[in-house]
Amino acid sequence: MAVRRLNHAVLYVTDLARVVEFYCYALGFEVRMEIPDRAAFLRSPESANDHDLGLFEVGDAARPQNPYVG
Repeated sequence: MAVRRLNHAVLYVTDLARVVEFYCYALGFEVRMEIPDRAAFLRSPESANDHDLGLFEVGDAARPQNPYVG
């Protein structure tokens, strides 16, 4: 599946490494910058942006009652 356009989206995730692996493997994103165990900034293929997606680790402590972080 190709991502044609995404501009500075942010997701808060409970497992940063797993989510980074998914976006890189399944959608072809590349890691542009990473703050270990805290955040990663990814760029979609052929994007003109420095990064398109910011992923921020919130860990299990921030897990809401429903199964989705948000």
